[in-house]
Amino acid sequence: MNSRPQSITFNSQGLNLAGTLFLPEAAGTSPVPAVVAGAGWGGTKDRGLVQYGTRLAASGFAVLTIDYRGYGESEGDPNRLYPLEHTADLRSAVAFLRGREEIDASRVAVLGVLTSAAAALQAASEDLGIRAVVGFFPFGDGERWMRGLRRNWEWIEFRHRLEADRISRSTSGVTALFDPNEILIRDPEGVEREERSRAASEARRDWKLGLDSADAILAFRPEDHVHRIPPRGVMLVAVEDDTLMPFEEVQRLYAKLSDPKRILVLRGIRHHDIYEPERLTSIMNDVANFLREAMA
Repeated sequence: MNSRPQSITFNSQGLNLAGTLFLPEAAGTSPVPAVVAGAGWGGTKDRGLVQYGTRLAASGFAVLTIDYRGYGESEGDPNRLYPLEHTADLRSAVAFLRGREEIDASRVAVLGVLTSAAAALQAASEDLGIRAVVGFFPFGDGERWMRGLRRNWEWIEFRHRLEADRISRSTSGVTALFDPNEILIRDPEGVEREERSRAASEARRDWKLGLDSADAILAFRPEDHVHRIPPRGVMLVAVEDDTLMPFEEVQRLYAKLSDPKRILVLRGIRHHDIYEPERLTSIMNDVANFLREAMA
């Protein structure tokens, strides 16, 4: 079954956002279930999400991969990463799909990676029309995650920088811009992969984040709201020896969820190893099976 990608535009809180809609062949005969997919940490629909869209479309799902506000081809400030804004963009994308005649409006799910996975869980806690959630390496508490990436003295120094920026913003209205890797401490594997990929390196070179985004991430706690998701299903994907999103963080979030829930724990690999084609195909087959059951 081959997907037929279409470029689309939808609106979220007054901003025009870009997306790519992958439709399975079955979409021409009857309404099909659908998934909205969002990338993590500065990713875009064309860099990181295509492999999700094509695989799920091959399993019979329509998939809308989106550029969050400020990223890729979407309108908005490129120097922001506010999880609550991503939550709103996911909900707008879900609403857009519900209005498409090819889509079964009663069977729309959300899928997110890393920061987007946390936003996807928050979106489902707010929108009862979201039938299921799939989260790759989500965090439940932004402050706990950010602190866990740093040694104690680094955390203290980071807090001081944030406080200085808050004071400056209160008078100037302007936040300091930094290399995003100073907010999310990248694991050596991620740095190595980025250096090997010219496209990734070029995309990251000019990307800056304001420290106000760090504040927004620190304040984001989807684990406080996931109790509102059941009886809709949630599937989490985690890497046991993950150096970017600690396995313990995903476990703590999973413990906050009620049934029906599922966790897929990948062992013996590194965070970015999931994108090896055969492995990702196997993972996405599991995701497709979960979604069929959750949205039956």
